[in-house]
Amino acid sequence: MLEKDINSPSQLIMSDNTTSVLLSLPPEVQDMIASFVRVIWGHELRITDPMANEDSGQLLRPTDLNALSRTCKALRDTSLPKLYRRVDVKIPAGRSRLDALENLLLSNGEGLKSTQQLHILPQQVPIQFPLHDGGHTNLDMHGRVARSFEFHPENHVSSLLNILIRQLIMKIPLHCLIVFEWRHTCLMHETTLALLLERQQPLCLRLEGFTVDLTRNAVKIPTSPKIEELRLGSLESVQIGGWMGNLVATSLTTLRHLEIGAENKVGECRRNNAFYDDSNPNFQLTRKLRHKLATCLVDVHGPLFPALSLNSLTLIGLVLLDLEDSDERAIIDWTNLKALAIKSCSRIDGTLAFLQSAIGKSDGSGNVVKLKSFDLRSDNRANAHNTAIVPDALKNFLTSFNGLVHLGLLLEDRNVSISTLTAILEKHGPTLRRLIWDVRQQERTSFTKDMSRAQNGNAHVPWIFKYCPMLEELGLSLDWTALMEPRGKTSLTKVAQYLASRKRLRTLHIRNLPPLRVEDGESSWPGVSDDERSEGFVTKFVRALVRGRLEQPPILETVALGVSRYKDICSGIASPHDNERLDEFLKLRVYHVEYGRNFQGDCVPIVTLIAKGTADALKGIRFNINILHSYWMG
Repeated sequence: MLEKDINSPSQLIMSDNTTSVLLSLPPEVQDMIASFVRVIWGHELRITDPMANEDSGQLLRPTDLNALSRTCKALRDTSLPKLYRRVDVKIPAGRSRLDALENLLLSNGEGLKSTQQLHILPQQVPIQFPLHDGGHTNLDMHGRVARSFEFHPENHVSSLLNILIRQLIMKIPLHCLIVFEWRHTCLMHETTLALLLERQQPLCLRLEGFTVDLTRNAVKIPTSPKIEELRLGSLESVQIGGWMGNLVATSLTTLRHLEIGAENKVGECRRNNAFYDDSNPNFQLTRKLRHKLATCLVDVHGPLFPALSLNSLTLIGLVLLDLEDSDERAIIDWTNLKALAIKSCSRIDGTLAFLQSAIGKSDGSGNVVKLKSFDLRSDNRANAHNTAIVPDALKNFLTSFNGLVHLGLLLEDRNVSISTLTAILEKHGPTLRRLIWDVRQQERTSFTKDMSRAQNGNAHVPWIFKYCPMLEELGLSLDWTALMEPRGKTSLTKVAQYLASRKRLRTLHIRNLPPLRVEDGESSWPGVSDDERSEGFVTKFVRALVRGRLEQPPILETVALGVSRYKDICSGIASPHDNERLDEFLKLRVYHVEYGRNFQGDCVPIVTLIAKGTADALKGIRFNINILHSYWMG
């Protein structure tokens, strides 16, 4: 008989070999059941909408769908197209064999007929480099490359991957791909890109770390590619050719989401402190990028070309000297933007002043300001004379309008006063659903010293909760010394009370970790692992949040400690030159929180580690985790 408590799809089959209740349903009803796959907006749908609510998840996870497809032929026919709708090819950096991909190509390809998304991703597994001759030669070579975030596998590995991906593109029916993403340390070849655009013409194209040989002119752009989302976040100066400009120009009427920049070069700028002079490798890239875009738009649409009407724009690692030259025709309609992100760019004070003017024109004409999401990562180490320039420009910009729903601010080496925060929150706090406020002095390099600028007795915490009643996700750094002061104004108990007052808060991300005493290479907690220490911090924090609560427990369900870095997000490799012990301690750890009752009826939280290093593993199975994807470069 059919089990009453169905915990897995395999329990849907009758134990006495009679027909399952599920199999007795009409095929169209079976198809509807298989369609209830837990997804995150922007991964199962066509494009990434920065303003979309993540809560589009349903019942079945992909693992459940896979189990369902293995039960019988009827359910296989129903579930297989849903299972193959998105194909993730995850490959560790430096792997010379691509067994999983080869096996996929050797299969009959039945599931690939339904593939709409293809993602080439790094496997987030640290690679241990072999050491020779005492570990000196190879260690220096790999360490130097890895620290600049430019480590790539050997050419034959990249070539093999490209060959196999081209075969995979050929096996997917013509014009079936909606989303294509290449985010791997292996370089994508120009022939792979050309084949993709010729056969598939995806609506969403995300390319990271790819290369294009302009001398061969191998990339031909379709007449009307109709791309809606284009992400080119790791451009090289030599790659900015006609193909890139024509891709934007021919998609002028359809392009709504654009990410462009050179994040792969930011590590070199940080290492050489080359943000403020012509030695910045992105200086010429930025100017060449603007010139090529303008030239291609004129070639395709004429001198009176319409400006790009984007919903979201992300600029990464660029030198924003002249975002819009008043003597040239505007490339972007800034008044139409709903989401804007500026990450690791230099000279942003002038950009913020320009944006203030552009939005002010829209607001002054009687139109409602459309910008609802703004993210800024300013980690381009300020010199002694301009530490206050960006905060002042930021304050002027963000107080020139109101109504933001999402606000993320990561500021390094900047003098940001509490008055700046309060002025910003006065304008946007009533409407904010997601807030990240993380200010630090520099990258943390030791156990004993926390480099965040939350060394003000947590004075920012009361203001956040005073002005932001609607918060659902919150990421911030804390002054751990003040937090552990039992009778302080911002002690752990006081901060917990503020958190408890936010009835909508589902996700809390504490982005910095406390300083530790280290004696003779051992921490002050001997015999305790970093995972156990982190879990102890989170448990203590959540217990203070629910202490003595006899009513309904809070809806807070996700607590994270620590923060991801660029090498965690994009490469999946570890440098032998890194301080492995410190890296392990600082890793992002994400916990699920559930609540029970003790014998006295008091609410008791239970925390469980669900992700480590990055939050990528939670995509598709966890909601309200956007703030966990915000990372520092180092």
